Amino acid sequence: MNTRSTVNSLLIAFGLACLITGVLLFFNIKNFYIKTIHEWDSIVFGAACLAHCVLNGKPLLTYLKKPCVRIALLVLLIFSVVVCMTVPRKPHPRPGMAPYTQQQGTVPAAPAARRP
Repeated sequence: MNTRSTVNSLLIAFGLACLITGVLLFFNIKNFYIKTIHEWDSIVFGAACLAHCVLNGKPLLTYLKKPCVRIALLVLLIFSVVVCMTVPRKPHPRPGMAPYTQQQGTVPAAPAARRP
């Protein structure tokens, strides 16, 4: 089996796993294992995508010169910006605090001491 076949097989396997866990997360079917598998799958999938682009550089550059591909990439960029700008952020559970971000393992800062 050559390098391209190996990379393509990794892309298919980890892409499907990332797709399945992503759909589960989207529909709020969440647990520690699904989230962890999705995160690590995404890292391996990204590395496989990068390897695929390096191994297929010339055909990729030729493909990117087509106007329809450039239009599709522009639509994707605009869609991504619109989604990022319109998704509401969850308010912090305590009023007056910064917007809530779901970070695991962080401890909130203690309130400032009051001076008499």
